[in-house]
Amino acid sequence: MLEWNEPAPTAGSSSPARSALIRYARQDLEVERINWRCTTVNPRSRALAERLGFKYEGKMRSAYDLDVLSLVGSELTRPA
Repeated sequence: MLEWNEPAPTAGSSSPARSALIRYARQDLEVERINWRCTTVNPRSRALAERLGFKYEGKMRSAYDLDVLSLVGSELTRPA
């Protein structure tokens, strides 16, 4: 499993870098799951995850609420 907590995306360069990381995780590390967490007050980060193919799983409650998205199984075989 690969997991990162996502800060607010910055100007345009974040999507290509994350696509490359997802490809590396799939092809070289052979991970079975990639999680993405972002604060619920950061819709830009969630939108980026969804553009990369991540599916919304739910909300993690803590000191601040997090949206949790993931790529699992056959979703990992699609190109990022």
